[in-house]
Amino acid sequence: TTRREVGVVVVVVPPDEIVRSGRMAPLSTEQKVSELSLTDLERAREPKQEDDAPASPRPTAEEEQPSQAKPPPPERSSSSSSEYAVGERALAMPSSGCDPCDPRFGKKLLLSAGASKRRFAGNMVLLRRRKPTLIMGPYWLMLVFVTFPLVVVGPAMVAVFWCAKLDPWIQASYAAVALVVAGALLSTGLRDPGVLTRHPTAPANDWNWNDQAQTFKPPGARYCPWCDCVVTNFDHTCPWTGTAIGGNNIRSFRLFVGALQILAYYTVVVFVLGAFSSLAATRDHHPRHEPSCL
Repeated sequence: TTRREVGVVVVVVPPDEIVRSGRMAPLSTEQKVSELSLTDLERAREPKQEDDAPASPRPTAEEEQPSQAKPPPPERSSSSSSEYAVGERALAMPSSGCDPCDPRFGKKLLLSAGASKRRFAGNMVLLRRRKPTLIMGPYWLMLVFVTFPLVVVGPAMVAVFWCAKLDPWIQASYAAVALVVAGALLSTGLRDPGVLTRHPTAPANDWNWNDQAQTFKPPGARYCPWCDCVVTNFDHTCPWTGTAIGGNNIRSFRLFVGALQILAYYTVVVFVLGAFSSLAATRDHHPRHEPSCL
């Protein structure tokens, strides 16, 4: 018999059938060795792989070509000064047409009046983007038409008209307390409570992911569903001041609450003193006439 080696496959063909079929003539040993390349011999010497071992796939034409270095993807900024961490999904609370208690009512009112959407961070109204940032909360109607008239306009009228009957130092001290309350209210209602900018990557290990706003947030920050944004060191949302109470306006809020209590007590004292002063003035103008003895 004559052996024909092709790679690792050995085909044994009887010499009589080869000659009789006329396909090929018997090969000599020198011809067989000359037709086998060095690579074929090395492959023939390799041990046969077991059946359980998976066969390694042959490299494709693209893999055989020298790989070219791909440029790295552009890095995304971890935060943007103009992109706030607002809610990605709609507010879970139902939206009614004309409900002032709806936190989106003020936003809808301004949008219908022609305000730009860039003026809003969630339900917060951006009055000034540059430092110092001025932001009104979702309940700005409550601040403008209820709290401000009660806390500022009312005490001002008391100081001008009612305290005029009293000593000047009482009028001056009452006006000073009223000014402190007004300043603390404006500082709370118009200051940025700490609206967080969007962070797609965590700047620190203690930052956690927030699903509502699709951003990483630091410890203490929470997503406010009424403001529809993430506020750092979030405490609560106060409808009287119209905004959220966070890390940037918590001191002004505490000053406002403390000064408002002092103003309330002082107003009661002023009314009582004014009442006694009016009664005394009435007695001076209308003295009592004692009956004369006959």
